[in-house]
Order: sequence, then C-alpha cells, then structure tokens
Amino acid sequence: MRFLDADAVRAALPMPRAVEVARATFEALAAGIVEQPARRWIQLEQPRLLAGLMPCGVGGDTPVYTVKLVTLVPENVDRGLPSINGIVTLFDGVTGVPSAVLDGGAITAIRTAAVSGLATDLLAAPGAGDLAIIGAGVQGRAHLEAMAAVRTLRRVRVWNRTRPRAEALAEWGRGLGYDVTVVDDIADATRGADLVCVCTNSHEALVHADHIDDGTHLNAVGAFTSTTRELGADLIAGARVVVDDREAAMDEAGDILMAIHDGAIGADHVSADLTELVAGGPPPRREGEVTVFKSVGVSAEDAFAAAAAAG
Repeated sequence: MRFLDADAVRAALPMPRAVEVARATFEALAAGIVEQPARRWIQLEQPRLLAGLMPCGVGGDTPVYTVKLVTLVPENVDRGLPSINGIVTLFDGVTGVPSAVLDGGAITAIRTAAVSGLATDLLAAPGAGDLAIIGAGVQGRAHLEAMAAVRTLRRVRVWNRTRPRAEALAEWGRGLGYDVTVVDDIADATRGADLVCVCTNSHEALVHADHIDDGTHLNAVGAFTSTTRELGADLIAGARVVVDDREAAMDEAGDILMAIHDGAIGADHVSADLTELVAGGPPPRREGEVTVFKSVGVSAEDAFAAAAAAG
C-alpha cells in the first residue's frame, strides 16, 4: 500500500489538473455512477474538535471506493498547525484491496479550491481577473492558485483578521508572479473586484451586498455547518446562487439556511448545483448579475482527487 504525504499529493495534483479532475467528478455524478452517503460528524467540546467520516463509491470503467476521515480544530492555527487534518484511504473497486493512503488535509485543500475553479469557469465573466481573497489561510492560498488556473489575474487584494497572515499570503503570491496587496478592510478588498473568494472560519457574516460590485462572481467555502455563514442574507438574496450539491447544501450550508431562516429567501432560491451545470451547460450571465458559488464539499470530490493523485 502506498502513502502519499502532503508534498506528494500537491506534486501529483497541480491546480490546473485538479480543476479538470473536479469537472470529471461532476460529470460522473451526472452520469449516475457515484454513491456518496451524507457525511457523519462527531463533535467534541472539550477539547474542541469536529471529526467527519466521508465514504464514496465510484462505478464505471475504473471503480474505486474511498473513505476520508477528517478533523477540524480551529485553534490549531494558534499552534502553527493546519486546522484541517485527515487521511483518505483508496480501495480498488473490484477487489476491495486498499491501495493507497493520502494526506487528507492536502486533498481537501486542493479539491475544495479546484471545485471553486470549476464553478468560476462556468459562472464568472470571461474577462474577470480582479481578485479579492477574504481569509489568508490554506484555502486562501489554494484559491489564488485555482482562480489563476481559470482566469488571467490582473490584481489580487487580500484581507485577513490578522494582518501578518495576509502579508505572508501576499509575499507567497508575489513569489508566483502575481500583483498582490494587503488591505485592512473587507470592502477595500472587494470593491472593484470581479472575483471574490471567501475562505474564513467565521461564524458570522463578513461580506454583504454593499461590499460587492455588480457583475461579480463569489466563491464561499469556509462555512460548512448549518449555523455558520460568511455571506450576509442580503447578498445571498440578490445573487444567482449555485451549490456543489443540492442535498448537502440544504443540510449544511449555513449561508443559505440562515438566509431562509431570516426570511430573505425561499427554499427554492438555489438556481442549480454543479452536477446540473456540468450536464446542461452554464446559464448565460445577465448584465450586472452577481453570482455566488456556495460549497460545503462532498465525498465524490475527495474520491476523484485521491484517485487522480494516486495514479
């Protein structure tokens, strides 16, 4: 059995390839060859820890079975450790023999941003390239790579609650050749941007409608429980909203569920999920339309990313 650590996963799955793997994931979902039960969570308060179990089976010509075990500990940031850790175990879909174990934190980071890249390619204006990143952690970095994989970036502005982390992301991004600056206010990052990636662990809405220019596309990936959100109900209400998976979103996407609870939208406000868009093609953008891609993550994304990384 092979083991791929984080560096091996990143080397095997560069972001442009990961975006194509994400497209293949949703093509397989559209074809009906994927079985992905809802993930199960265990939450401990002392110590504070959230653990998830995410199984997935993929049929077709190259069947595989995967299980991801993942933990989320927000306080790890203060310890100098990743907040998301885990493993993905890959099994041969015919024999059931385990063939590889992969670093789950790296798989999660890459596949989450790659799916946002796919959504951006389907939904954002072709000429979009002024990027705002809200949240300078692992996903902030991965989303810079994902946006650069699908659009030509002219400018990048970064906001984070603590400026040193934003400065670290900016320095890293400049090293890749991008024009990255740090700002101290969310609105200073988002106004004038036509791409916005919100990648925080906030429990309360940070980005509202008056922060966003007409014609902007947003990816929101940080909140993945029913009681947390990054986007205000006013922003959700005024946007065309697409999710990665309808069933998962209506169970876990607090940005949407809390907007419904607030009375800002109805339960039918979500216009499509990625499976529908990949199968039927993206809708034409209306003049000045704001689009939001809300991601909570599903196990098929892990399965396809792990299989691609393991080769």
